[in-house]
Amino acid sequence: SLSELGEIEYLHIMGCSIMCEEKFGQEILKLAREAIAAGVRLSFDPNVRTELLHDPAVLNNVKEIYENSSVLLPGEEELKLISGEDTLEKAIAKSFENPRLEVLALKQGSRGCTVYTRSETITQGIYSVIPQDATGAGDCFDAAFLCGLLEGKDIAECAKMASAAGALNTAAFGPMEGDISPETVRAMIEKG
Repeated sequence: SLSELGEIEYLHIMGCSIMCEEKFGQEILKLAREAIAAGVRLSFDPNVRTELLHDPAVLNNVKEIYENSSVLLPGEEELKLISGEDTLEKAIAKSFENPRLEVLALKQGSRGCTVYTRSETITQGIYSVIPQDATGAGDCFDAAFLCGLLEGKDIAECAKMASAAGALNTAAFGPMEGDISPETVRAMIEKG
């Protein structure tokens, strides 16, 4: 129950958690609906796993969260998939038809990210590392981006923090083994 979590500003949901098992996905949807009713903003990384989309109801669950998100953290192809649009421009425009959507941070892999709000667009490149393993880089990106928002940073700073955390994660083998801390993220941003 949401009341057991205390005061929260964002509820972050990973799409793969909605897709893995129908009952589990329904419990997440139930919590998300409760959160929205309580004024909590949803943060959503669709993290679409096409191999888990065998049931059309699963994609509907993903779309429900997408349509109610305040912060959206997709990759390019998954944004087109969940929006039902065939171009990125249309998918972005469709996403902002959701009146709750405040920020869309589009993860673009080795090209960095582009962050959209209703009033600005920020492009952030990558930070150079010797890549070992990209597993978990998107999760680290999400966490750092949300930390920036919770700390009251502007969108450009959130994008820098997210890109630095994602890069630090790719510099190590394993899903969350990168040397990621506020200090290492700040040092990477300062190093450029």
